[in-house]
Amino acid sequence: MPPPWRFSKGTQLPEDLPLGMNRLPLNDFRLEPKPFGGFPRILSRTLAWLFFGQAIIVWLRLTSLVGWWPEARWPEGVLIVLGAALLMSSLAAELPGQNIIAVGLLVAGIGGAVHTLNALTAIPFGPCLYLKNAGQLLFPPLPWTLPVLWLLLFLSARGTARAALVP
Repeated sequence: MPPPWRFSKGTQLPEDLPLGMNRLPLNDFRLEPKPFGGFPRILSRTLAWLFFGQAIIVWLRLTSLVGWWPEARWPEGVLIVLGAALLMSSLAAELPGQNIIAVGLLVAGIGGAVHTLNALTAIPFGPCLYLKNAGQLLFPPLPWTLPVLWLLLFLSARGTARAALVP
């Protein structure tokens, strides 16, 4: 019966192992759990195609080359959500998922709290007014797009994702 672990590439069994023993020195190989296999990479590629397709639709709408849904605001919202999903899934392909979710919620929460404080008191960034085009409100002073944009800006900046997420 084969052992329940997999050897990493290039691992050689020691030649001086006595026959009949099922022990292997643990310093010669790494245990590599792969609970999701290639799923994060497939998800990232699928989301990348959807994101770029949506970006083309939004660009065509903004340049007035195509008159698709002239009064609708959902294509821009879908673009923001696809961008956040693409960022999180591409990070999940390389880093622990629980760290990504925790830091994502933390960044979105702090960004939303700062913008809520700003909308109510005008202290950190000065007076601001959110129009109806900013999207529906999560709660009265905060549009839903701002925490997602904080997430996108913070985690996509070079080096901040690695510094915040590496265990």
